[in-house]
Amino acid sequence: MTTNAARLLPSFGLHLDLPTQPDPTAVNEAFDRYRLLAGMLAAASITKEQQLELADAAVTVALADGTGVELRPVGPDDKPLLEQGMAMLSPDSRRLRFMSPIENLSRSQLAYLTEIDHESHLAWGVTVGGRPVAVGRLVRIAASPEVAEIAITVVDEWQRRGIGQLLVRVLAEIGRAVGIERFEFEALPENEGIVRLLGSFGATHEYEKGIVSGSMEIASIEPISYLSGDILELATAARRFGNPPGSVAAQPSRPRIRRGTNSA
Repeated sequence: MTTNAARLLPSFGLHLDLPTQPDPTAVNEAFDRYRLLAGMLAAASITKEQQLELADAAVTVALADGTGVELRPVGPDDKPLLEQGMAMLSPDSRRLRFMSPIENLSRSQLAYLTEIDHESHLAWGVTVGGRPVAVGRLVRIAASPEVAEIAITVVDEWQRRGIGQLLVRVLAEIGRAVGIERFEFEALPENEGIVRLLGSFGATHEYEKGIVSGSMEIASIEPISYLSGDILELATAARRFGNPPGSVAAQPSRPRIRRGTNSA
């Protein structure tokens, strides 16, 4: 097995659905799927089968405690996962995330959060065993496309385990690749977790009219070196296969939600 193949096996790199003790045939078949995904980046037309290949692709990362989590771009088929994740948030976490009490996401909100182009609106989800545990999101400011609003949501039982920091670094790397230079955020004053999280990456903030507003330059945020290539490949594929910028699906009428962030 080549060094590159070893680098891509589970716990760091592209997740390949291999048995516990893969034989050479299984390894070759798995890497054929990986090469197919890479070839899809250059394809002029996108088939349904290729879209399914992208939906199945994920980057697997080991947290500090050794737990493996999967990272992948959010797509239109993830509406049920967002609804499941919403149900896993406590009422207080939902209030901190959306900056107002909210029980469920409406159809228009689900469309806004999943039917995205991955260039003006980017989102990556984190799952464990197929269950949603977090999502990180960037929405570029139309008048200043080098600036994006950042939002991070981590379900209660997975908070304070490093997933928030992981998502900030991933979003910074993907953001730099599409010309984003600065993140901005808004939060409720009692949301100390997100202020500490983004502050650890150099964000500054101020209080005004009951809201915390902050910003941070992302040039100095270090990439996750051993994952960088795989993350950027998947991000490129997501932009190619996503809803085109400016399309109705990519930019529906904005639902009445605010892009606050919950503690991570």
